[in-house]
Amino acid sequence: MTASIEPQSLARAGFETIEGSGVELIPAIGKTDSLVQGIIQTLRTELANGGAGSQVYAETLGNTLAVHLLRRYASEPAKFGRPNQGGLARHQLRRAMEYIHENLEGELSLDAIARAVGISPFHFCRMFKKSTRFSPHQYVLKCRVEHARKLLLDPQRSIADVARQLGFCDQSHLAIHFKRMFGVTPRTFVRHVLTH
Repeated sequence: MTASIEPQSLARAGFETIEGSGVELIPAIGKTDSLVQGIIQTLRTELANGGAGSQVYAETLGNTLAVHLLRRYASEPAKFGRPNQGGLARHQLRRAMEYIHENLEGELSLDAIARAVGISPFHFCRMFKKSTRFSPHQYVLKCRVEHARKLLLDPQRSIADVARQLGFCDQSHLAIHFKRMFGVTPRTFVRHVLTH
């Protein structure tokens, strides 16, 4: 299995976390790192299948890989600061959520959300999860499913159109997440709305 990571990804992952600059990765030829293999395999699967929130999820995985490489294989040990115990500041969390809700029907990237808040993607992921108990990917998916429910109240909209509009691969991908969240399929939900 071969994969490469752009130097910019390492630099972004290290922003705010690594003191100093010019960190190099030490080659680990012949070594097996099961975490790296797992992340790369998950990335390949995600990129092949796509779906709602897939860009945010793929970027999160890429960021996780970069941080792991910096921690484990850097020429100089990465000096990570103490994590902020409280998560995002209230104004940062509000801005992140506003940005996500404003862009639910478009492409959402982890970098763009973190930029809107003004911190690195790595710190954003950690602190967002501390603040909400959801990873950015989980939160975006949750918001898209909730938005799908609102859109499905309009009898003029088909389930397939709503799924496409919100970035799901197809109607069945939306159905899986919709049922997980609301306990019924979108079709059952629509039928219930139309009969009551």
